[in-house]
Amino acid sequence: MSGLLSQSGLMDKEDACRLDGAGYDSGFAESHSADSQRPFPLHDWCSAHHDLVPAWVNPTVVICGALALLAVTTAAWGAITQRARS
Repeated sequence: MSGLLSQSGLMDKEDACRLDGAGYDSGFAESHSADSQRPFPLHDWCSAHHDLVPAWVNPTVVICGALALLAVTTAAWGAITQRARS
């Protein structure tokens, strides 16, 4: 939650890191600021040892994307086969 607040501008990143129970290394965070701007994989580094994005988030995004692609593919396949039968 603190990572979301820091990204939305509601909370300073340093405060978000401290609220999350981690120290804030401004040099490391600034040198890896491009990581938090990329759409994937999601990262928001406080220090070399702490990321505000929990470890389960990136695999969940991949799995949900794969399931969405599977659903769209299945729906398209069903529509094509139904149209071919009629």
